[in-house]
Amino acid sequence: MHLFDEGWYKLREKIFANQKRLGVIPADAKLTPWPDDLIKHWDQLNDTEKKLSTKQADVFAAYVAYTDHEIGRVIQTVKELEKLFSGRKRSATRCCRWIPPPSPVHFCHGPT
Repeated sequence: MHLFDEGWYKLREKIFANQKRLGVIPADAKLTPWPDDLIKHWDQLNDTEKKLSTKQADVFAAYVAYTDHEIGRVIQTVKELEKLFSGRKRSATRCCRWIPPPSPVHFCHGPT
């Protein structure tokens, strides 16, 4: 993929600038300071750490892309079901009544 080869800080800057360009975040937003006490700078990592971090980022990105795709499928299905049932809702509620328990029977007497 090579998206993460320059390190997380460079990628963070690119994503931040792109979000500003797209209007996702305000144009005057400021990038928060780097948490030096929690995460090393990319240039402080050895080659093995860089390779591992790049691989982890690639795997996570693939996971997020797959999840995003599947969530999109769920949303599309819900929209299709909503369309399917929206036309029947009105006629079903007009002609049917519920008989209270203990008899869970649903009687329909035709249009009222």
